[in-house]
Order: sequence, then C-alpha cells, then structure tokens
Amino acid sequence: MKPKILLSRRWPDAVEARLAAHYDVTLNTDDQPLSEARFREAMARFDALCPTVSDRIPASVLAEPDPRVRIIANYGAGFEHIDLGAAKAAGLVVTNTPDVLTDATAELALLLILMTSRRAGEGERELREGRWAGWRPTHLLGQSLAGKALGLVGYGRIARATAQRARAALGMKIAYHSRRRVEDEDGAIYHDTLQGLAAVSDVLSLHTPGGPATHHMIDADLLARMKPGAILINTARGSVVAEEDLARALNKGVIAAAGLDVYQGEPQVNPVLLAAPNLVLLPHLGSATLETRTAMGMRVADNLDRFFRERRRLIASLDAIEAALDGWRRDGPFILGLCGAQGSGKSTLAAGLAERLTARGLRVDALSIDDLYLSHAARQQMAQDIHPLFATRGPPGTHDVARGLSILDDVKAGRSVTLPRFDKATDDPVPRSSWRRLDAPLDVLIFEGWCVGARLQAEHQLIAPANALEARRDPQAAWRRHANAVLGGPYGALFSRIDRLVFLAAPGFEVVHGWRRQQEEALRLQSPDAGRVMGDDEIAAFIQHYERLTRHILATMPGYADLVLSLDEERGLS
Repeated sequence: MKPKILLSRRWPDAVEARLAAHYDVTLNTDDQPLSEARFREAMARFDALCPTVSDRIPASVLAEPDPRVRIIANYGAGFEHIDLGAAKAAGLVVTNTPDVLTDATAELALLLILMTSRRAGEGERELREGRWAGWRPTHLLGQSLAGKALGLVGYGRIARATAQRARAALGMKIAYHSRRRVEDEDGAIYHDTLQGLAAVSDVLSLHTPGGPATHHMIDADLLARMKPGAILINTARGSVVAEEDLARALNKGVIAAAGLDVYQGEPQVNPVLLAAPNLVLLPHLGSATLETRTAMGMRVADNLDRFFRERRRLIASLDAIEAALDGWRRDGPFILGLCGAQGSGKSTLAAGLAERLTARGLRVDALSIDDLYLSHAARQQMAQDIHPLFATRGPPGTHDVARGLSILDDVKAGRSVTLPRFDKATDDPVPRSSWRRLDAPLDVLIFEGWCVGARLQAEHQLIAPANALEARRDPQAAWRRHANAVLGGPYGALFSRIDRLVFLAAPGFEVVHGWRRQQEEALRLQSPDAGRVMGDDEIAAFIQHYERLTRHILATMPGYADLVLSLDEERGLS
C-alpha cells in the first residue's frame, strides 16, 4: 500500500505527477492556507505532511496522541515555522530543501538592491498613479552602486552567490559578518561584530537563519548605527527584522531605503510597512522561478523516497535482530551490544528495537557510548598530559569507562540505574539533574556505539599512520598506542559485560563521509541554533580520528559478532 501524504499547497505540475506515481497524494486543490485544525486532523490520517514555509506547525499539532505521521517533509529551506523540539519529542523526522534555491534567492537580493538604490518602486507607483510630470534633473535621484560596500550578515551559500553577482555586475566591495570567520573569503572583508559591519555598509543584506538566536537582530539600535544613506535588504527570514523599528527608521530618514521579501507574520504584512514610501515589498519570491520551485519539490520527493525506503530497510533489520534476540534471551537482565560506523543508523535502530520490545511488555532502554564522553575540561587535561588529539571526543580514552561499567553492572544486578546524557552542542555532559533514572529493573539494555565491542590491534599494526592526520599530528604513534592500550584494558572490561553483539557492517570506510554529512544535516534540523554544521572538508578531517579503528572493526568484527547485518551504501541489508 502506498504511503499517504498531504501537500498543504499546490506544487509545480512535474512534482505533483512524480509524487502521484509513488504515493497516495491528497492535494490542497483550493491552494489556500490550511488551518491548525486541519493539520491536527492530518496527523492521524497521513504518513507524511508536506508543508511550506508559510504553514505553521506548532507544538499543539505535533502533540496529537498516537500520530500516524512519521515525517514532515518541508517544501523550503527554512523551518522556523515548525516546532522542531516538539517534532523531536514526537519521534518525527523533519526534512527541508537546502542548496537548490541559492541562485534564485541571490538574484532576488540583487533585484532588491537595484530597486531600492534606484528608487524603482517609487517610480513605478508614480507612473501608474498618473503623477509623473516628465523628465527633470532632480527627479527621484537614487545612488550608484559601483565602489559601494555591500555588507552581508551571514556568509553561507546564498550570501556568497549574492556577493559574486554584486561584485561582477555592479562593482561593489564586499564585507561580511558571521559567527565564525570562514577560510575561503573570496576577497571579502570580515567584521567580528554586526555593529561594525553595519557602520561601514552602504547596503546591508541579511542571509541568516531564523530562530531565537537571530530574532529581531535588526532593531532600532542597529539601524541607528547604519549610514544615513544606507539600504537594508532582507531575503532571509522575517523574524530577523523588528518591523516596527524599521518603519520608524525609514520614516525618520535614519536609513535611505529597504527591500523586503520576507515578513514576520506572512502572509499577513505589518501595516506600518505598507505605508513606508521608501520600502520595496515583494511577496516572498526568493525562490520563485519555475526551475527552482520544481527543484525544491523534487528534493522533497527525494526526501520522502529516502525516508520510506530506509523505513522499510529499518523494519528488515529490526526483524532480524528481534528474531535473534528471542533466541538469545533467557531469564534475567540482558545487555545487547550494537556496533556500527558513524551514520550507520545505530541510534535509530536502538530506538526502534526498544519501541518494539516495550510494546511486548519488556522493560527496555538504550545507552549510547557517546553519553559516556568525558567533560571538555577532562579531555583538555588529557590533551596536555598524554596527547593533543585527545581533545577531540570519540576515540577510546575519551569516555568515562568507570561510569559505563557501573551502569552495566547495576543493570545485570537488577538495581536501579541513572543514565547520563552528553550535549554535543556544549561539548559537555548535561547536568546530573537531567539524567534519566530507572528504578524498575531492566529486561534489556541496548548499548550502542561506533566502537562498542571493538578489540585492540596488534602492536605492528600501529606503526604505519592510517591517514594524513596521524602522519602529521601523531608521527610517534603515541596517540594511537594509548587509545589501543585502553581499548584492550578498561574498554575490554566494559565490553565483556555485553551478552550478545550485533554488528552493522558498512560496505567500507569510504561511505562514512556521506553518512556523516547526512548526520550533520539532521543535527542542523533538530537544533538550528546549536551551531554551524560541518562542511565536507571539515567532515573529511574529523572522521580521520575514527578511521583507524573503524577499518579495524570492519576487518575483524564480522569474525566474532553474534549477528552481522551487512549494509549497502543506503544502509539497507545487502
């Protein structure tokens, strides 16, 4: 049976045709915004919701009991209209459509820059209203852009594309501000404060995500720091601008003009904006080309295809593990080890297995080895005392093995346990008051992690560096020798508590980069304000910390794991 999906608005014909061929699609034929009540009703009727950036999906919708919906496939790059915390709490996957709208949005930013600098909106209104008195030397004088400073708030793909066009077509100079200075600046000048950038920019163009971190970033104070003849452009998110403050600044001549394509309450527009003559307003047209909107819809279709394909594969993996577990379990608490490379789906599989077993009346929980990470301060001390590479969490030596042993021993003894949690955004364990206490004895604990069950390497295997990171930063093999020693000692004791070991065998280390990239995108969706996700080059550098042991596990664990699930590149059973 085809999954049932709901499209909240009409989409380009080619996209609707593709979706109709593979899904049971319900279209919003009126093409009018759906009410919150309609979305709540849809949670019980459909397998997937496909909203647009104008559809609010608040916690009250996502809190519907026993929802049928498992994925919210958003048509748009932004997702501040979706309560991501509530979606995560409900176990829902949220996807978006980044990357495909870069060129179209950059083109629109340039359009707004030209319209505001040359007062084109005022001129068109004058002409249509019959107020043009003919050509005259002082009529609607704007400002030239050649040699002027374009300040970009945020320096991601769209900002860079805007900068390239403004430099090449208009001869503008480029400056930017972002939370982190980028390595490849393309000749742009970095400002470490937004206020500093605003003070020197002739045009200030916004390219930031929405959310609490950027809410009303552009307010009366910031506008007052801009040049009197400056122009503000917003193609990012409406919530970034305090609209009342902007209207006052325009009316008082604090800045010369502004161009907006996004609004805080869209599709409603604040009336104070409509009254400002030196303000160009567009109805969220940033991605409005046939090519881009079709590409966005096709990205949604790709996201749906991937989700339902992986869901079918997840079910197959769960079936295999559950069947094996039924044969392994006897009376008393059981500890199931689950190992797999980064991005192999361990956490998803552990959560799915726990849900299944709980439905059968068993007391089940999961512990990730990531939640045993040492504090940032403790790893910094290791970096000083043993080797600088121990500052990076992940490899053996960076976990609180003693705590892990205590937890597993308590589970085995049928005692109450408290499960820790690590916050990767802060790089520290969360406060103990937020740890989960389990008073009733567990029937099954799923202990998952990328190196769970790993065995140490022979000394001769440690001599040659595994990659450029080891060659450059661990030429004497001190880091890898210490990691290997603790793997054979404390970690070996920890893993000996496991009753049975399941191994998710990747087809090779080469797939880990792509899997890790998908993880980064998922992290960004779950918590857009937690920080910048890693780019491809950063991921490639980061996974070198894991490469040696991952390759060793791939080569050896199939020989001793109790169940080996061989995965293909898309994490399906091969």
